[in-house]
Amino acid sequence: MEVKQTYEKPLIRKITLQQAKIILRSKFQNIVRVMRPSSSVTTMKPEAGRKYEKPEFKRLTLEQAKLLLIGRANVGDEQAADLLYTIFDDPNAPQKGHF
Repeated sequence: MEVKQTYEKPLIRKITLQQAKIILRSKFQNIVRVMRPSSSVTTMKPEAGRKYEKPEFKRLTLEQAKLLLIGRANVGDEQAADLLYTIFDDPNAPQKGHF
């Protein structure tokens, strides 16, 4: 007994890369519209005219440096806390430990 297979159309049709991009872009825009109905969908473009700026050192005032050091110590930087203790340690004050 011989079984004959019939031809079945593929479930997914072949598309080009450009067609895939167009489809995905439209799906993305629909999702964004549902999430934010009041805003319009804008295309994502890099900022034109923005040029590279070489990093440079900025001289801090004494007050700015102290505030940065205190901020680092407050978020748990032990080296910053040690430096604060070294800078502001009063040798005449009773020792309680630092931070």
